[in-house]
Amino acid sequence: MGYKITYDYIRKGNARPGDALRGPLFAVAHDTGNPGSTARENRTYFDTQQPSASAHVFIDDKEILVIIPLNEKAWHVQYDKPKDNQLFGDDANDAAIGVELCWGGAINFREAYKRYVWFFAWLCKKYKWDPLKKIVSHKTLDPERRSDPDNALSQYGKTFAQLLNDVKKEMEAADVPKEKPQVISPFAQDAHKWVTENGISDGSRPQDAVTRQEAWYMLQKVHEHTIREVQKLLDAAKEENT
Repeated sequence: MGYKITYDYIRKGNARPGDALRGPLFAVAHDTGNPGSTARENRTYFDTQQPSASAHVFIDDKEILVIIPLNEKAWHVQYDKPKDNQLFGDDANDAAIGVELCWGGAINFREAYKRYVWFFAWLCKKYKWDPLKKIVSHKTLDPERRSDPDNALSQYGKTFAQLLNDVKKEMEAADVPKEKPQVISPFAQDAHKWVTENGISDGSRPQDAVTRQEAWYMLQKVHEHTIREVQKLLDAAKEENT
């Protein structure tokens, strides 16, 4: 069974710096450490509170929610931990996708786990990864401070090794198709470059339909860009007259 991936990005700020991600080279498996909090509640928290911490994806029993573009950095592993560089040659924040499992409370773990496994399989198909080599737990990278996702998995009789094996099995299933690359049509290439360079859009999913909220967000960004450009002209004119 396949699942829908919902893209609903938080605004740029401390939680979403907007910097380009290298690769990505690997994925880090997390759990929220906050039993009962849903994917949507986590999105609201990171969007409104803007802590200097974040992850790309939150998954519960109802949705797979991408809150930071997969080609941007998120702050999901502490810097200055050596293991990510030893294993992958780079810092997780700079080169890895962080995926959070929501669990506990009223969340149906079985349904959340199925989506968690499926999304990792989708990622591995997308980036041509071997899950046994390219998915690492937060606990492995920061064992002195973190126990996720092993802690959440163990509450329901699962292990991290089982998770990786389940991802590998899911990859072999027919319902996890390889993502087809989306080509930018020639007439839209200049526009794509402009919206990306000016922060109107991250430039992803060029062939997908736009939701209302995405349209609102892009209109807001166009408005902000226009104000900045007008202000530059006003400042330049003021400087000439002084």
